[in-house]
Amino acid sequence: MPSVQGDGLGFPIFLRHGGLLLTVRFHFHRFTGQCQAQRGRAITARRPELGPSARKLTKHAVFFQKQFKPIDKKMVCCSVFRQPILHDEGPGMKDVNGGSSTEKLIEIIRGNSQVESSPAPVSPAAAREGSRLFAAAGKGPVVGVLVEDDALRLVRMTGPVGSRRLDDCKTYPYPGNLTPADKTFPAFLKTSLQNFGVAAARIWAVLPSDQLEVYPLRLPKASARDLSSAVYWAMQKEKRFNEQQVIFDYSLVGEVMDKGIPKLQVVCYLARREAVGAVQRLYRRAGFALSGVSCEAAAINNLLGAGSAAPPGESWAHVHLDREWSRIDLFARHDFLFSRNIRTGSNSFVEAMVEESPTELSAAEALARFEGQLRGRGEDGVCQAEELLQLITPALGRLANQIERTFEYFEQTLHFSRPEKLILSGRAALFPGLATYLQEQLALTVETLDPFAVAGPSLAAIHAPAAPAERILFAVPLGLALAEVGSTTNFLYTYREKEQARKDRLTQRAAVVGLALLLGLALIFYGWQAHTRAGYQAELDRRQAELAALGPELSPQYLSALFAQARKSRDETERSLVRHKTIAVLGEVAAVSMAPNVRLHSIMIDAGEKGATGAGNLILDGFVDGNRQLLDSYLTGYIVRLQASGLFSNVRLQKTTEEIYPGIGKVLKFTLSMQYG
Repeated sequence: MPSVQGDGLGFPIFLRHGGLLLTVRFHFHRFTGQCQAQRGRAITARRPELGPSARKLTKHAVFFQKQFKPIDKKMVCCSVFRQPILHDEGPGMKDVNGGSSTEKLIEIIRGNSQVESSPAPVSPAAAREGSRLFAAAGKGPVVGVLVEDDALRLVRMTGPVGSRRLDDCKTYPYPGNLTPADKTFPAFLKTSLQNFGVAAARIWAVLPSDQLEVYPLRLPKASARDLSSAVYWAMQKEKRFNEQQVIFDYSLVGEVMDKGIPKLQVVCYLARREAVGAVQRLYRRAGFALSGVSCEAAAINNLLGAGSAAPPGESWAHVHLDREWSRIDLFARHDFLFSRNIRTGSNSFVEAMVEESPTELSAAEALARFEGQLRGRGEDGVCQAEELLQLITPALGRLANQIERTFEYFEQTLHFSRPEKLILSGRAALFPGLATYLQEQLALTVETLDPFAVAGPSLAAIHAPAAPAERILFAVPLGLALAEVGSTTNFLYTYREKEQARKDRLTQRAAVVGLALLLGLALIFYGWQAHTRAGYQAELDRRQAELAALGPELSPQYLSALFAQARKSRDETERSLVRHKTIAVLGEVAAVSMAPNVRLHSIMIDAGEKGATGAGNLILDGFVDGNRQLLDSYLTGYIVRLQASGLFSNVRLQKTTEEIYPGIGKVLKFTLSMQYG
């Protein structure tokens, strides 16, 4: 994807070079053609190990300047980044948009593709060990396990989140020629964990760095309900992935301003599903269930950033120096943002010593002297630390160059401030003068990590090893022991499981609130019933007192007077009914006959002999008009309405005749009889 950078557009092209993926970003700047040729030669000079690939990049630069006339006064500069290829381009991992990077770049420059400001970088749920592992979050000790090439390192911590204390840490060297790939390694792992004491503990392991890809992503602001879907589909758009092959997860960093527009910064993770499964299977064969599988950068963030009240700075970096590679992690205070692997490690320093030594030096001798300096046992008279530092300067220069390029990407493409401090870890970081050299080259504070000192007195226990070369190797297991389900990146407990747990918590809370409301309503109803019963009892007592005040018994004379009064009232009511009954019948007939197709000629009322108390007779003469074919239907509907009236009964049709009325047309005359009362 193109990105606006500097005074021109930057476009990435990806090329394979052996086991590396070369990320080439072309920049269009206003320079001269002479500067362009010099720039192309500089690439080859700085990166001789790229060989034909660097020359191929220079050809690309010349090709693009010749192809696009609108920019003939600009030059094409190339910035080269490299990282290990983390996945094969198998099904689900290819760029499904089609077309080569060169073709896409041509379309972008010609204006056929939209230029975006977002950077180029940038499942079925994994099998779980059981919900009980995650339900126990926050309970019991936490054990961080780091499986290295030569030893197993374990850290156990106890206490709640935020105030954990180091309980124990140990190193278990592998016996004989045992390696983590051997079939007998699970038995060694089981014995070591049992000896260390992990009963009722939550065990955290780490995923190898080369099995994980990290992509920072910026999105328009979205609601909490829609955020996961927005991140998922934005990541699918940026880099199509197959959830059968990878586990997708993300972490929300927070709100950032991008060109004056508020956006959400997230960090997306693509972890190889098979690699996560292999870690699980290893511990399962040893008889243990994992609570979490995280990454090394998350562990370092637990130790220095998220788990620390005072992170190293607003923006800070961590570089882990391993044998074959190094990893650069970038952070913003408490948040991990970006990670990148480079193929420069301690073996590169040893190779530089062999190549740059003025005297013949074998690889074994160079390694022994290098290791001696790490342990503080350099051999005086053979090669001092300063001389060794001079020998490894070419490799250190490549390392500093890669770090600087990563900082530029972090600052210019991701739009974060340049890191203020660099923390070094790994045994090679203890080489005398290495931190000072990087500090001078990068112009920032560089410190060597002491994992037992950075988090305060909670880690300064008697169990901590004394040798710096041993202490520094516990950085990752210490960070894992500070992990917590739900907050630390966990490829066994991704955003989907977190959302499901949140929904379960909401359901449980809703159930508790509902039960509390029902209980409250029951108590209110009980109180109301008690109050009402008390009121009724008081009224009953009052009535009974009134009855007692009336006297013991009613006299016959009083009853006779009451009877006479009642009969008089009844006679007055009957006389009133006689007067108003006819009016009520006429009103009911008028209400029922309001249909537009019904017209009445005459109404004949016979009140009967019993007057108000007996049933009267009613005869209606009239006709219905309208659609000739529906005259019978109109009449039938009228009869149904009369029968539905509560005042009339025994409605009968006496006769019907069809006649022609002037001005109306054909009508259906009828005569109806019924009773009322």
